[in-house]
Amino acid sequence: MAIDVADAVCRMRSAALLLLVVLLQHASGLAVPAPAATPFSVRFGEKPPALSLQAPAKVNLFLRVLQKREDGFHELASLFQTVSLLDRLDFWEEEPDASQPICTMEVSPDSVGRAGIPTDEQNLVMRALALYAERTGRKQRVHCRLHKAIPAQAGMGGGSADCATALHAANRLAGSAVPQSTLIEWAGELGSDIGFFFSRGSAYCTGRGEQITNIDPLRWISSSTPVP
Repeated sequence: MAIDVADAVCRMRSAALLLLVVLLQHASGLAVPAPAATPFSVRFGEKPPALSLQAPAKVNLFLRVLQKREDGFHELASLFQTVSLLDRLDFWEEEPDASQPICTMEVSPDSVGRAGIPTDEQNLVMRALALYAERTGRKQRVHCRLHKAIPAQAGMGGGSADCATALHAANRLAGSAVPQSTLIEWAGELGSDIGFFFSRGSAYCTGRGEQITNIDPLRWISSSTPVP
């Protein structure tokens, strides 16, 4: 898939504006909270989730589009940085049942852009949970409730962050059966920048975006650590 340079520039501008908002909030001492937990799940009612995690947005502090590769992608060089704008994902487990889907999800009513968020296999969260079950053979069903604060299609990697968090959550629920290096490989099959969200939060990324070199945190940015 070729890179649409104009689209990439547009997304970076949108991300830059959102980053400016985050920086101003940080400078003024205002926190950027994750969405508050919704006390009711469509599927589980008021039953507490087995696991709750936060997924941070990211910004591209620079993006260099290099030569086109034989696989149709472009070589990239970019500096990715997480920021303290967070989605929240809650997870429940259910007993195996071959007659039911291996994973399901819902979106909280207060989510940003809720009407446009799919809850089927179009959503990277669902694809991550299904991929984990397929690769590991795990039969326990997983349900996710997504509280969305990161705007979709804004160039801030919200969907990728949610995907990485779902992979990490599935592994946590399974007792951390799969090493993180393998999770990163699987993440690369789902999207070029998803593996970044297994980094320390500041990274130089090359290749399609999947080759990650951790760097020291950028102290002047109000950041959030991605999944452990």
